[in-house]
Amino acid sequence: MKSILKYIRLSMACIAATAFVASCDTDVESIDINNPGVDNQNPGLYQDYLSHLRNYKKGSHKVAMGWFDNSDKAPNSQGKHIHSVPDSLDYIVLTNPDNLAAFELAEMNEIREKKGTKVVFEINYENIKVQYDEEKKDFDAANEDPTKVFPAFNSYLVDTVSAKLALVEKYNYDGVIMAFNGKITTFMTEAEKAEFIAQQNVFIGIANDWAERHANKELLLMGKPQNILTKEVFDKAKYLILPAQSEVTASALTYLALKALEEGVPTDRFVALVNAPSLDPTDTKTGYWGKEVAIKGAAKWAAAEYQGFVPAGIAIQGMSNDYYHSSFTYPNVRSAISIINPNAKN
Repeated sequence: MKSILKYIRLSMACIAATAFVASCDTDVESIDINNPGVDNQNPGLYQDYLSHLRNYKKGSHKVAMGWFDNSDKAPNSQGKHIHSVPDSLDYIVLTNPDNLAAFELAEMNEIREKKGTKVVFEINYENIKVQYDEEKKDFDAANEDPTKVFPAFNSYLVDTVSAKLALVEKYNYDGVIMAFNGKITTFMTEAEKAEFIAQQNVFIGIANDWAERHANKELLLMGKPQNILTKEVFDKAKYLILPAQSEVTASALTYLALKALEEGVPTDRFVALVNAPSLDPTDTKTGYWGKEVAIKGAAKWAAAEYQGFVPAGIAIQGMSNDYYHSSFTYPNVRSAISIINPNAKN
């Protein structure tokens, strides 16, 4: 009974102020009777809350994105469920976008329809190149027939990206993140430069074409905008995510943004990507800026004002790790959202 009363008090606290964006995620012990939920204690009040939440996300605010590890298809914790992320989170990035279980599809639809949360996934050029090199190496080592050759990288790239993009329609994702860091071509030979530009044109060209043909979906770009030659793709990109997992100061994030400020690159769409702290208690470096949690440091950076650009929000690699805290779930993520959007209550 104490568990039920505690849950009721906590649930009611979550919806007490309907004008604010709120979220309440708790693991409740399993009992034999049906616990009253926030939605059925006061359905009208809860619907008002959800309406405010959706309107908040449609309005002008700084966004929060989080990479979510959905590899466990038989979860035994609320922390492994998509619907347990903070309500004010704008985007969930699934790390395993294919072979989704029925409960994942149901939760994706639930958070989209009720809370306005969008679900996307990442297609990473550099990861595809590493995968290609490994597969080609294995093929060459085992191949004894000189008439058989491994596909050229550009063909492999087209097939791989096309197959991944097909998942957007298959599972009704809200969009996709196309990740491309690129390289500085200044010191390349002409042959190396031509080869790399051709590869970039394939990857970015597919992204550009896909965005044109899918106006109802969102294209997000991640990487180093200054290294992308086809600047028109930025016109179709909702946000530009700047990888900053290796950085440990706000000034380093500012430097990344300033380096990206080239002609044709939007100045109001930069989202800084940082790591969440590791689940390994001995790891005091991952997800930290010295003593400060990187998520909070990045949030303070995104909330500040700068000359030449306007941060659009934050992104969190390994966000799932932040669920597991004794006092509250996702404390750092909630705090960060409150920093970048003071009116958002988590």
